[in-house]
Amino acid sequence: MKHRTVNIRRMRPDETGLLREFLYQAIYLPAGTEPPPRSVVDLPELRVYTENFGTRAGDFCLVAEVDGQVVGAAWSRIMKDYGHIDNDTPSLALSLLPDCRGQGIGTRLLNCLLALLQNQGYQRASLSVQTENPALRLYQRAGFEIAEPRGSEYLMVRDFTQPVQQEDTNMEIRLAQPQDIDPWMALVEQVRDQFPGLETDKAMEEHRATVLDFIRQSSAICAAEAGQIVGALLFSRENSMLCFLAVDPSCRRQHIARKMVHFMLPFMEEGRDITVTTYREEDPNGAAARAFYKRLGFAEDRLTEEFGSPVQEFVLKRSAANSS
Repeated sequence: MKHRTVNIRRMRPDETGLLREFLYQAIYLPAGTEPPPRSVVDLPELRVYTENFGTRAGDFCLVAEVDGQVVGAAWSRIMKDYGHIDNDTPSLALSLLPDCRGQGIGTRLLNCLLALLQNQGYQRASLSVQTENPALRLYQRAGFEIAEPRGSEYLMVRDFTQPVQQEDTNMEIRLAQPQDIDPWMALVEQVRDQFPGLETDKAMEEHRATVLDFIRQSSAICAAEAGQIVGALLFSRENSMLCFLAVDPSCRRQHIARKMVHFMLPFMEEGRDITVTTYREEDPNGAAARAFYKRLGFAEDRLTEEFGSPVQEFVLKRSAANSS
């Protein structure tokens, strides 16, 4: 299974029944421990994780799919569970089928779910993990910190207002290759809420095909780190346009976007202005993007629409870019 395509997507309403099995698989069993009966998930303290899922505050779920089979799930809910800290903070659960563990799928699921919650405006997320559970290291890499020891468990909290300390890794800015498509789409899944036109599964499938076309035309740039794509950029030399730019939320403030734009410039036709569209000034979602493009020398231009959403075109005069 290590070499099969892994697709991270949102759980569909008709799939919520799968959470019962994934809740069972999430139960940590120390070596030599007999597994409990599957009916254990019907206990009140466990049923709270799945009962009527999708109807309560903080109910979000992402699944990992391989060859049409859902092999993992990461979900959140504001509930009084083992990881509860307050009524404004969603608790998380993460689970994989046994033969899909140790392949990086859990990391992708967790990072995508954290990005989704952050984009929804939550300030924190919490969870509970046994002190001997190997998943503890995964949660620490994702920025969770131990808030309180509770016997054989840790209450852990991820504070979205604080940067995650990154481990020492080598980042490479390069042209994307066809084998990058899965980690590329994993990044897009994290940030899709910020891009009008990517709301549906069909739109994501079309975007995947578009990215592959750009890759074949050597018009896709990525920032690769430790086997993951943490930055993605699409450009059109023919139209002199920056078409798509995204950075992993956990890797921001590392100037990845600027490095990718600078990497792009030599591929563009000299002396020809470069355009990009972003949110309009009155849209608070666009404050950071607009400020970023202005720092690079882009200037505000005409108002227009994309995918039915109001946007504004920014233009980079090549003379200004070459002098910076």
